[in-house]
Amino acid sequence: MKKMFKLMILFSLLVTLLSGCSNGGNIAGDSGLDNTGDSNNVIVSKEGGGEVILEEEDSTTTKLMAQAADSYYFSHWEGDLSGTNNPEYIDNTAPREVTAVFLSQEENNPDGTDANGVFKLINSWGENWGAFNDGSYYISYEAAIANNLDLYLIAPRDQYQPKALAVFNIEAASRKDVEIKFETADGSKQLYPASAPYDYDGSMNNIPVNQKGGASAFPENNIALDISSLLPINGEITLTVTNSGSSDIYLNNWQLEEYSAYPGTPVQTYSSNLSSELIAAGNSKSFTMNINIETSVSAQADSSSGLDSYVRDYTEADWRSRENKHLRAQSYHNDSFGRGLKELSAEEMKTALESGIVKTIDAGALAGDQIKVAGEASLDYSASEYFPPVGNQGSEGSCASWSTVYYMLGFYQARDQGWDLSAAAVTGVDQSQLMSPDFIYQLINGGQDGGSYYTDNLMMLANLGAASWAEMPADDSEYLSWGSEEAWRTAAGHRVDYPIYYLQINNYTDIKAVKDLLDQGYLLSAAIDSTQYNSNGIWTVDNYSNPYLDHANTVVGYDDSYQNSVEEISIK
Repeated sequence: MKKMFKLMILFSLLVTLLSGCSNGGNIAGDSGLDNTGDSNNVIVSKEGGGEVILEEEDSTTTKLMAQAADSYYFSHWEGDLSGTNNPEYIDNTAPREVTAVFLSQEENNPDGTDANGVFKLINSWGENWGAFNDGSYYISYEAAIANNLDLYLIAPRDQYQPKALAVFNIEAASRKDVEIKFETADGSKQLYPASAPYDYDGSMNNIPVNQKGGASAFPENNIALDISSLLPINGEITLTVTNSGSSDIYLNNWQLEEYSAYPGTPVQTYSSNLSSELIAAGNSKSFTMNINIETSVSAQADSSSGLDSYVRDYTEADWRSRENKHLRAQSYHNDSFGRGLKELSAEEMKTALESGIVKTIDAGALAGDQIKVAGEASLDYSASEYFPPVGNQGSEGSCASWSTVYYMLGFYQARDQGWDLSAAAVTGVDQSQLMSPDFIYQLINGGQDGGSYYTDNLMMLANLGAASWAEMPADDSEYLSWGSEEAWRTAAGHRVDYPIYYLQINNYTDIKAVKDLLDQGYLLSAAIDSTQYNSNGIWTVDNYSNPYLDHANTVVGYDDSYQNSVEEISIK
């Protein structure tokens, strides 16, 4: 039977019932501490008006539920828990101390703007889509909280220039059966990432993508892979090709190119002088060159963003909360518009958090740090000259790639390079200055138009980069090609940084954190239910609920003054 421990609010009762407690908050059970798994091991305090109820979830886990008093709201946990999830879960096999922070609604929102605000979203169904005929949609802060809106972001890699490329040609009937790995004494790089510096202590973690390129053949053209992270190299570099399929494959030459400026002419080319090297079915084969490249990428290119200081340890609720989310299993389309977002299940999210694929943003630390830059009541990056024209994915299930590659990476690259993308349509700007969603999507769609994962898109953007629209225009009638050699070479110069960041909106502390992220210049991608779009153009708690997550939109701004009609919306 589950034990219920209701935390006491009045200080006088605490003194009477729990002598020796020092911080005077709501405290549950500080007697009889042991390591056998008991909610008595969990000591809970509170700041502000509210209480916490403890419930034994199982023999080793306690569930904590924060309940705010009138005129207060639950903000976040501190101590042995962090984050804004409510309820939350904690291991109770050892003594734990947790503080529940409740904030006054009036003191933290004196003008009432938070309760009336909206986030602006950009869709990928064309520049004339939606109630405002500009591809935009809105979600109120209240609706974002009520539906625990999922958000992903990744940091730009500004002023990045590759210093070394590996160029190779593979003859193989099935992409999914081939592993490509370059390795030196100090590190390795793979076509599909299997390890990357997601942890800040420099350790490497296994982070396989969920989907690869399916059973189609490798392209006939060369593939170019940025291996700058392996520099400097003074000695051997080894290419290992693993063939897990049932047919023989061939390596038709490989070479390394060293650059002082990119794009440009390599200052040195190292050729293997190989020709049609057989790698038999079910086997792997290694090829080695001795080279000397003293150059290394700049410290900036490998550095993490300022968001590192706002990352927290993941909690059990970070993945448990997904058990209650409705996730669509495959892409589909109607009205000629594709969907295709594949969200991680609870178990997949747990693995992603454990292995470091995803890092959770500590909204309490971010919102409480007063780092807000603009200090304005509204912000709209879709009005910026650096924001790409609203595009159209057509019937293809590539929405996650459109959001992360075309909009997020495209905005970062234009801002970094000073490109002016202010045009009404894709055809109105330099095609070499737009990022290709298809370049990434067709690497990670499993060889079918079945949608893709946020994590796969962002991992491949960090590992490979993205080609421009000029080399690989979006085409919803074709979903298998991998792009020309020039597309691969261009992609090396358009990469993002590690790691992937994640934030779920649970309360107004998260709302403030998202606004701070936008103020700092980040875009975010939101998982939404496209079947609930309506003619009003705005989601509220009255018309958006119980979503089935099937589509990705890009968060580009906010307005603290809620407007409830098409004519009154102020951020356009």
